[in-house]
Amino acid sequence: MNWHLHPLDGWALVDGERMRMLTTNEALAAQSFPANTQRPNNHG
Repeated sequence: MNWHLHPLDGWALVDGERMRMLTTNEALAAQSFPANTQRPNNHG
């Protein structure tokens, strides 16, 4: 597998023609936020 991160309307994992959007937790982890980062209730 050769995955790439791409900023579309959010962040997505892209592998050739396959793609899936990252969850909020995955996007935060990709940016080195700690797992216990607190977020407002209205932000996923």
